[in-house]
Amino acid sequence: MAETLDTQAPRLVFRASQDLPTVIEETAMANRRNRKAKRGVERNRFGLTRSIPEPTKRSVRQRCGFGCVVCGAPFIEYHHFAPFFERAKEHRPEGITLLCEQHHGDAKAGRLTPQSVHRYNANPCCLRDGHTRKSLVTNYGETGKRLKFMIGSATFETPIVLMYESEELISFKPPEAPNAPWRLSARILDRNGKDLLKIVDNEWRVGVHRYDITTRMNMMEVREGRGDVIFAMEVIYDELLHITRLDMDCYGVRIGSDRNGTFSVSGANCGKVIVNGGFRGDIGIHVRPSAKQVLLGASLDPNVGAGVAMALT
Repeated sequence: MAETLDTQAPRLVFRASQDLPTVIEETAMANRRNRKAKRGVERNRFGLTRSIPEPTKRSVRQRCGFGCVVCGAPFIEYHHFAPFFERAKEHRPEGITLLCEQHHGDAKAGRLTPQSVHRYNANPCCLRDGHTRKSLVTNYGETGKRLKFMIGSATFETPIVLMYESEELISFKPPEAPNAPWRLSARILDRNGKDLLKIVDNEWRVGVHRYDITTRMNMMEVREGRGDVIFAMEVIYDELLHITRLDMDCYGVRIGSDRNGTFSVSGANCGKVIVNGGFRGDIGIHVRPSAKQVLLGASLDPNVGAGVAMALT
């Protein structure tokens, strides 16, 4: 997300560490910047716009671990700190860092000091933890409704969305207290069967060792190479979670959603099943190599049949 501009007229703030002429000059510069922004493209006094080239953005994301350097949130804005945008002559990756909306606002208001930004930039939260983090907030605890989960064109209203043998890979748990949200836990694998995304009780984490991770508003995309989107998820907070792109190897069973929204399940030595529509019951997708089956719309009761059964050979 590009840096946003506070279009309110800046207040004149005097700090003991600054001389008055500097404060007046910077305030006047900010006022001129706001007037220019209202007329169109914003430029600083050197003619630099806030349009950061994509290669520069990617370099910043990779250096910062794809999340806010302070808290690790993956929905980020680009913040010029060395030097500040007003004094920048070019978009230097080393002088730009990643901040979430809250911490970006704190930095612009002076609540997050420049010294603190430098310190966090030198030791980003995501690189310390090895993943980004974000809490999913829903209102489903208030009405007792379960959060819906969508992959491609298929919708799952099941306590267990994806299960491998007895391991729940995507599942929901009831709220822990009145008016609390339903709790989602998930383990999403990549095309090589390695962990890509983990969600534990609504907190989701993405490993930072990827080519690129981008976020905008409530969307997230993970790429293995230029243009190679292997995972895309849209978080619709008060309605559903929608995985729009997926290329997952679930212990030899391919589960995917392509750019056209086609959701399919296939085995190495068997055919492909295109999955559409909605699923209710206990388990949305149950991968059972021990029984050489993939069951869609399955039950925890072994005596109850599944909606669709695919043989694994």
